[in-house]
Amino acid sequence: LEEKTIQEIQKILPPHAPVPTNPIDFAGSLRTGMEESFVVETLLQQENIDGVISNVPINPMVWNHASNPGKIDTSLLEMTKRAVDGAQHFASLPGKYGKPIVTIRFRKFENDIVAGILKGAGIPIYDTPEECAWAMYALALYGEIKRNKD
Repeated sequence: LEEKTIQEIQKILPPHAPVPTNPIDFAGSLRTGMEESFVVETLLQQENIDGVISNVPINPMVWNHASNPGKIDTSLLEMTKRAVDGAQHFASLPGKYGKPIVTIRFRKFENDIVAGILKGAGIPIYDTPEECAWAMYALALYGEIKRNKD
């Protein structure tokens, strides 16, 4: 990653997180969907990155936290609003940068509003890292075929 990108991502990672490389590790910290979206957007802004594999942005059912570390927010409405805002921003990124995002969801929920927003935007969600890697490989191969055809 470029030094500027590393510095931007480090601003939202917890102090105990490793220096951002590939992959970027939130180090088990509490985070919002918007923070995850910010990391993905920062990566998509780099010219040498053609696509991103990411977790599905955090769902309000997983963690209950405010943007300030250590502060717990028990308002389901506020958590849901933050999750929806983060997911909508995340869902806008492939169109904004012309680069694909492939996601993984380690834990499924019924009526997952975040997953619904991503699926509605055409962002695929897989169950395993291997499925994500194969999907990104297929996209890269498709891009190569299109470039060679033209």
